[in-house]
Amino acid sequence: MVREDSLEKGMHYRYGSHILEKRRIAIAAEKLIEDGQRIMIDSSSTALIFAEQIRRHKYMDILTNGLRTAVELSEIMDHTTNLYCACGHIHTEASGVYGGSTTAYIEQHQADLAFISGRGLDSRIGISDSRDEEADIKKAMMKASDCVVVLIDSSKFEKNKFFC
Repeated sequence: MVREDSLEKGMHYRYGSHILEKRRIAIAAEKLIEDGQRIMIDSSSTALIFAEQIRRHKYMDILTNGLRTAVELSEIMDHTTNLYCACGHIHTEASGVYGGSTTAYIEQHQADLAFISGRGLDSRIGISDSRDEEADIKKAMMKASDCVVVLIDSSKFEKNKFFC
């Protein structure tokens, strides 16, 4: 029997799930940003909602592996912001870019802040995900950033997935 929580859900479903809680998280996280910072944003649905909140900021460098996040930011940020989207294999269901070349691209950069999510947040192991490529991206962003902000709603607390 397949456990319900083990099924991988697409971006469209995840974006609408726990939307009010994700918006509160995004509003709180936006307050951590200052103009001129370098930030990384993963491809999660909560990170996409967070990206929608940062339009007022200027003179930023933003790197993401999220396709929808990159499109959203390209439409709302002004000309003072440099937007970078990591290259690699496009996973259409997750609306993100993954793989070794994606991780290598992220590793070539240094950020003030990384905004990441995951499928689980366990007090013993930390952030975990259901796909190894997603976990690799998060690790690369954490390593390349001075500070990591975890964007996880309470439905994922004390849950863990296969990849850490």
